Amino acid sequence: MKALKNDSTIYTEQIVSAVTECYSKNPEPSNRELMKLYAFIGQNICEQGEKAFVVYLAQILADQLPQMKGFSPRNLRRMRDFYRTYENSPALMKQTQLLGWTQNSVILECCETNDQRAFYICLAIEQNLSKLTLVKA
Repeated sequence: MKALKNDSTIYTEQIVSAVTECYSKNPEPSNRELMKLYAFIGQNICEQGEKAFVVYLAQILADQLPQMKGFSPRNLRRMRDFYRTYENSPALMKQTQLLGWTQNSVILECCETNDQRAFYICLAIEQNLSKLTLVKA
């Protein structure tokens, strides 16, 4: 595993603790709980600041929480992007909590502005759109 320039202990400990706490309350957390967790993880990734931290974090999570899935480097980068996208839009961030991670990922990848994101978030909520239907829309 590549050594990081900055000490990342506090970030990894906070993230491992948050994941453990989220899943200890309920083995199948709600969308709201997961989106809050993913935003928290994204925030910590941004605060740590190193590009290599994502890969490092993915390995730490795999080592310490081997039963947990969904914390690949690619997904952790999405969590970082999720946080960055909505950090200055608390109303949109709150709406994202009504959707699943897959729906949110599609919206993040396909929309360029917050106006577009707001439209598709509302559409997905109102019509309970699947990933495939959302991609087509």
